[in-house]
Amino acid sequence: MKLNTTLAVAGIAGAIAAAGLASPAQATASKPAKPHDCLAKRDHLAVSLGKSWPAGNTRVDQAVVIGSKATAKGKICLLTGRAKVKLLDKRGHVIRYGYITGARGRAAQVGAGHEAVFHLFFGTSKTPHVRPAKIRVTLPKGAGTYTVSWGKAPVPTSKIIKVDGIKPYLD
Repeated sequence: MKLNTTLAVAGIAGAIAAAGLASPAQATASKPAKPHDCLAKRDHLAVSLGKSWPAGNTRVDQAVVIGSKATAKGKICLLTGRAKVKLLDKRGHVIRYGYITGARGRAAQVGAGHEAVFHLFFGTSKTPHVRPAKIRVTLPKGAGTYTVSWGKAPVPTSKIIKVDGIKPYLD
């Protein structure tokens, strides 16, 4: 009798598996995980300057792009909040600028085909000023601090730079 009961239970379990039905524990395990907050060491983020374009006669919109160097497909993290920025000279010393809060951001996924961005807005003119060599970007919630070459981006001549919140890249 014990052998028949064992076969019957095994037969029912096999029939459930064959029919594609799963236990609640198995169904939960197959759901994709929610993205976690981006962390510097875990998510291998990369920060770069994107395209800049005119935002008026004497103002510039400079994009700062956040992506991931992670090679693992499907690995996604979440950035929210506002980055802190400092412009640096050739020696790595901070160039004095005032930073004000710009537009609010929203949650942005980074990794596996997703990038985040925030924008810097500043004035430009023919007035001589110190050309930044680098920008230091500190991302929120432990996502890291990154130093990036300023390259050929326009030189801010206004003493105030507006920093927008982080948002999805194609928004």
